[in-house]
Amino acid sequence: MGNAEILKITKNFMPEEQMKVWRDFCDVAVSTRSNDMAVYAKGLRYVLQFGKDRCETHYASRTTLDALEELQSAGREIFSKVINETKKIFEDDSEIFMAGFWVTKHLPGSRVGEHDDTDQGINDHFKYSAVLYLNTLSDTGQLIFTDLGVEIKPEAGDLVVFKSLPAGNHKVDRIDEDRYTLAFWMTELEDFSI
Repeated sequence: MGNAEILKITKNFMPEEQMKVWRDFCDVAVSTRSNDMAVYAKGLRYVLQFGKDRCETHYASRTTLDALEELQSAGREIFSKVINETKKIFEDDSEIFMAGFWVTKHLPGSRVGEHDDTDQGINDHFKYSAVLYLNTLSDTGQLIFTDLGVEIKPEAGDLVVFKSLPAGNHKVDRIDEDRYTLAFWMTELEDFSI
């Protein structure tokens, strides 16, 4: 399976005014509700986690979108758009459900350690993963797929979609500015739908 069959990028997936709404939501959540968020990367990555999965380290995941407050309907709308785009670009006519969703703000000095999106097979039901980038960084924040030998310099509005298992390990070595992302995990198993 070639890289083009595993990994796809849709440019300008979300307009700037919508990205700003999500960035503002992240900023408010970090400043007023950080106790509700999972914190990674030595306190430099704040995540509001939603999902149903089998990984015990995702203890902070919520199974409803209540914590999105006024953005609940926007969350559901983006789920639908991401699923439809994923099915279109991978020519997949199976029924797909959203199993995980993370709203993330990375602070300068953050990184994302090398990992695979099935949590070493614990979540082998994840079929597709996606990251929507809500801002562009100057010189850092590249998404590196170590197993594929691919490095992506994402820009605001880019939706990077990949097959969860075949994509293998990936990481982000360094983030030197605030970075905002929405991450998605999709499955064919309705029991894991959020």
